[in-house]
Amino acid sequence: LIWAILLLFIPESPAQYMIEKKYREARESLEWLRGTVFIETEFEEIQREIEESLATPAKFTDLLQKQNLPPLIISMYLMLGQQLCGINAVIFYVVGIFNAAGSSIPAQYESIIVGVMQVASTTLGALVMDKLGRRILLLSSSFLMVISISTLGAYFYIKENLNDVDTATKIEAIPVVSLSVFIFGFSIGFGPIPWLMMSELFSPKVKGMASSMATLFNWTLAFCVTKFFTDLVLAITEAKSFWVFGGITFVTFLFCLLFVPETKGKSFESIQALFRSSRPYFLEIGVWRLCGAGAQQADNQVLVEADNDGHY
Repeated sequence: LIWAILLLFIPESPAQYMIEKKYREARESLEWLRGTVFIETEFEEIQREIEESLATPAKFTDLLQKQNLPPLIISMYLMLGQQLCGINAVIFYVVGIFNAAGSSIPAQYESIIVGVMQVASTTLGALVMDKLGRRILLLSSSFLMVISISTLGAYFYIKENLNDVDTATKIEAIPVVSLSVFIFGFSIGFGPIPWLMMSELFSPKVKGMASSMATLFNWTLAFCVTKFFTDLVLAITEAKSFWVFGGITFVTFLFCLLFVPETKGKSFESIQALFRSSRPYFLEIGVWRLCGAGAQQADNQVLVEADNDGHY
């Protein structure tokens, strides 16, 4: 109910107003979103992109073009990372997980703790998203989820495979702590940011088609995780199931580190220019830039030494 009420105070997007030829409303919306009246350059960039996209309707093959395929891959993988981290398995089976863990704390109370953590961390994520940036939150989110879900798997392994009841009793707080950290990590990053970046990465021409594909992919994965989690547990045990989620999330961490660009504070045109460049877009990401700078510095050093030796 609160969410529905708050939606009443959110203006329509500038792009949608431009599609409807409501340019005054589009300008007001962009000024509200940016918090300044100095939006002329970005306004013109969005208007040009909208007019170009309306002149030539999108086809599926447009998604395979150089400037559209990387955003599609990034968006699809972020959706995959969001669902295959195991969030729906945790949310829908949280009471069963706590019961299986055998903690002395009632499972209902532990699930309340996790729920409170989810609300608090989601609020925190919304407050810091535009201050810290998308990349740092995605990396922090995936890192925390890898550690917490793997720790939960280790707890179940100790409890079930080592038959060490005394140790399991001493560390019985691990399930609630691990899942609280997991929910915190998810809520500050991989909960909201894949949806946000989906709207930032695509050009207006293909945004509708690409967003529909990413959304369908996301909820298909959500169904599969929810449907088959219990089957996975029966097949390979709780410990290995959580380690599978942890392994997938670790790969997601590497993907974000190497291939997800920062979009915070960037105009629509600058984001699109990144993908239109003749160079691979990911070479502008921090890790690759450091590698490139190191290689360039080494090359320069060789040239300087050669010049000092009189070879050139």
